[in-house]
Amino acid sequence: MSKIKTTNHCGVVLSSTGLDRSQYTIVFTIAMILCILAPNSGAASESTPLIDYTISASPSPEAPLVVDDDLEVKVNGETVFIDDDRYATLDGRASWKGEPITFSALPGDELEIIATNPGGGEIELSALYLHADRESVQLSDGVPNAPGGDLYEFFEERFTITIPAPSPLVYILGRPVSVHGGEDLDVKVGWSNIPEGWKLVVSLEKSETDKNRLADDIERIIRTDSGEDVFKLKVYPVNETYNQAKVWACLFDESDNWASVFTNANMTILPAQNPSPSPKPPTYPLAAAAITLIALVFAITSRKKKRPESTVAEPAPPEPEQTQSISPPEPIPPPTAPTTPFTTLRTVWDPSNKDFVWDAGKPDEYGELPRIKRWIEDKNPNIYWFLLKIANHTDHPVTEWNVTLYTEQALTITEAHLDEKQVRIVKSDFDTDSNRNVCVVAIPPELGVSIPANGGRRSMYFKIDIRCEDALKMEFGVFGVVKLGKSPQIEVPIREKRFTYACKYGDFRNMYYGSIDALASMAITNLQDSYNCEIVRNFTNSFRLIRDFEKYCNDRYAESEVLIEKLEVVRSSLKAAEPITKEEILPLVEENLTALRMMSGVEAQKERGVRMCEKLIELLHIATSKIK
Repeated sequence: MSKIKTTNHCGVVLSSTGLDRSQYTIVFTIAMILCILAPNSGAASESTPLIDYTISASPSPEAPLVVDDDLEVKVNGETVFIDDDRYATLDGRASWKGEPITFSALPGDELEIIATNPGGGEIELSALYLHADRESVQLSDGVPNAPGGDLYEFFEERFTITIPAPSPLVYILGRPVSVHGGEDLDVKVGWSNIPEGWKLVVSLEKSETDKNRLADDIERIIRTDSGEDVFKLKVYPVNETYNQAKVWACLFDESDNWASVFTNANMTILPAQNPSPSPKPPTYPLAAAAITLIALVFAITSRKKKRPESTVAEPAPPEPEQTQSISPPEPIPPPTAPTTPFTTLRTVWDPSNKDFVWDAGKPDEYGELPRIKRWIEDKNPNIYWFLLKIANHTDHPVTEWNVTLYTEQALTITEAHLDEKQVRIVKSDFDTDSNRNVCVVAIPPELGVSIPANGGRRSMYFKIDIRCEDALKMEFGVFGVVKLGKSPQIEVPIREKRFTYACKYGDFRNMYYGSIDALASMAITNLQDSYNCEIVRNFTNSFRLIRDFEKYCNDRYAESEVLIEKLEVVRSSLKAAEPITKEEILPLVEENLTALRMMSGVEAQKERGVRMCEKLIELLHIATSKIK
């Protein structure tokens, strides 16, 4: 029979025979320390998520293997699969029919495959292909069918797992906590898995939000796959303190395009030390200038006081000095608020607090937002939304406009909605000048939607997500501009909105593609108090079935009949978990299953299946996190 084996044993055996009390105490203490440390070591090793691998007989991960008779698969010397029923896979008596073998491992692990012939007679082993994360590699051509082979091993080979290709990484290994302006800043940067010819750029910026440089960028071409180097930046001689300065290390490919690989570190830039004193002007010219100025003032004053000569012999008595009464100033009218034809209001929906993020207090213009909250709860309250309101204070409606939003590199906008309608993102790009993602949404007059006149408003919603797991718990900002009307357009700025991205949807998606078992375990923990164990188990079992269906949709050898059969299996599993899936998940699958049966081309079926899976991942996340 075939078996999946998983072993992870750690034990300590002690014998107290022949030990006196002091020796026994020492041994016992050591044993206790080992027992305490052993679980911690295990926990540390589990911090690296394993990857699901599949062994099949062709470039398709669904192709069954042919083995005559038995097969064993080991990872790092530990058996992860064994078929020892002594029958060939094509024999009707075999317990394992050659279904593709799935196991978990990591790139760099050693994979060992052993084929044996305990039943005697013919030997055969189909070609061996390894699959992971939509990548495939052929391991061996196998062994062709031959009569009379060795009664024991007829195939035994070891392979190093090389897929999926490791992602490029860059990291800051060292830098001082603070430096003064005008000094040299040494930044030690390491990198790994970098293609030759890529460029590494190290920069120093004033803060996370202020991208103005505090030193000239230093860039170098990478010549080795992995390595480290020190980058010496000359800090500008600043006269103030920047206690939130950021050191950045970013990678650019051989075409000088940003590679979406970066890291940063905080530090403090202090004012320049011992600034050179300004040269004092010579004393004598200053004294001479002062004397001249005094004489000039005296002459002017004397001339103003001199009176015209009188014809009377005796001078008239001096007139009493008159005091000029100064009337109190008229009250200054309060400044009138500038008339602005258009204004924008913006905020962010934070799923961790189930509320909007305000800078200080909520502006009165927003009101209670009940309709907007209902809209978000109907769509997905467990992810981040950027909300934009555009107010029109003119006396005519606006029938066309566009919105340009800028975000940090790790933050991306994936969807845009205008009130109840989803609208198309016409441009999604990266601006190399500002190191920002750019998203443009245009509302044409043909859409038939306008911003009403005299205080009318329109709400727009933008779904935002992070590109990488490391970006969780980081602060991000969204800002931009609205351009209204035809040429010449009126431009209205959208002030930057800062918020901390703490949502777990990125974790959910990464676990779905990286460790489906860990995801199922998390879902069980969240749902076990609300549903019985069988329903929860059926629900979590569907995760792997949906993932399997999605993989098959990306298989270029996929067949229409098999595609529909796999989705039918997904539907059956979700049907068994109907208390959890009946509202949105099951209807979505049934709708697409009906559509796939009516479609004729397999490519169109595959494309629709992939889109359905993208929506399903989001719905699975909602269903898993709603029950807390």
